[in-house]
Amino acid sequence: MKHVTIFTAILFSLLTMIQCSSSEKATLPAGSSWELLSITAGNGATLTAPAAEEGEEAVSITFGDSLQINGYSGCNYYFGVYNQGEDNSLSLEMQGITRRAGKNMEFEQLFISALQNVKSYTIEENSLILSDSLGNQIMTFSARTEPAKAE
Repeated sequence: MKHVTIFTAILFSLLTMIQCSSSEKATLPAGSSWELLSITAGNGATLTAPAAEEGEEAVSITFGDSLQINGYSGCNYYFGVYNQGEDNSLSLEMQGITRRAGKNMEFEQLFISALQNVKSYTIEENSLILSDSLGNQIMTFSARTEPAKAE
């Protein structure tokens, strides 16, 4: 019995390591929420996401049930749908956004535009990397450790 328990523990450990080491077949789990770290502008410059001030939310995206997305874009909340393929392809379709003015409007426009250019994704450890149709990395997110703020 002791050997069976040890064998089971070793097998579980090996399967976990294999699953964690493969970023090629990673899927976006429903309910996963990500905070933006950086974004690549049209001129190729990489910009760091604006820091969330006290009482504010960080720029984010959440992949919900029924292929729904939602998040905070720096000034406004947005929502839409997504479709992911087996080959790590990903398309995001914006369906709506609130219309508040804010100090990060220029960054928000860049973010929304970048979301519409997403064609693929990669998950590496706690990072989500979104790329365009040429495979250029356009946004990098980190996994949120706390649930997204309710809208």
